[in-house]
Amino acid sequence: MGIDISYKALVTACKYANSDPLIKHPPNWIQANATQLPFQSNSIDLIVSRDVIEHIDRPEQALAECTRVLK
Repeated sequence: MGIDISYKALVTACKYANSDPLIKHPPNWIQANATQLPFQSNSIDLIVSRDVIEHIDRPEQALAECTRVLK
């Protein structure tokens, strides 16, 4: 699954994923804020975040959300 607060970024990511022959099962895309993840607590196995934290106004809240949703 891919998450971004920007709809435009999600559209771009979707286009790239759907056109890449190496990606056999493109992820589901969700527009969401990293500081308010739309998942139940203890429901996610793994979070990979790349080039994100430096763009978040409240990184400590985003990290707390990651901790909350991780199993």
